[in-house]
Amino acid sequence: MYRIVFREFIAPLVSKMDAEGELDKGLLKELFNAGLMGIEIPAEYGGNGMTFFQGRSCDAAHSYACC
Repeated sequence: MYRIVFREFIAPLVSKMDAEGELDKGLLKELFNAGLMGIEIPAEYGGNGMTFFQGRSCDAAHSYACC
């Protein structure tokens, strides 16, 4: 699932964000909507409650989609 989100929402914006040196304004909202923010924060505090290893899996998906 995360690979799809990264490929569809982040990868198309990478070159533009690199050139401008700033985060695309709509991207942060998409990351929150996709559940990719606060991934290792416990669910009772508003995060996703993922483990360290699940977080690294998400990082790997990001690297795969954007590199």
